[in-house]
Amino acid sequence: MGCWTNDSQSGVHRRPKQEEAIEMEKFGAAGLILFAAFLLATGLVLRWDLIDWLIDAVGFLFIAAGLITGAVGLIRLFTGGRKGGAEAF
Repeated sequence: MGCWTNDSQSGVHRRPKQEEAIEMEKFGAAGLILFAAFLLATGLVLRWDLIDWLIDAVGFLFIAAGLITGAVGLIRLFTGGRKGGAEAF
């Protein structure tokens, strides 16, 4: 067989560079619109008092998860679950 490249394939049709550039510009414009919407939504949430409540709620979830994980760890330590007891040392 010989060297195989994209140019050697007879069935490959390439679009002109101009059409590819127009598609990239459209994609760039759509990306800018999405980014603008994201910035607006983020700005509104930050200006609203919702962010204080959200920070408090996430903090509570971290504290609750820490307490639960610590309790499970202590229970496994004292009961020897999954070789976590004194015999693990």
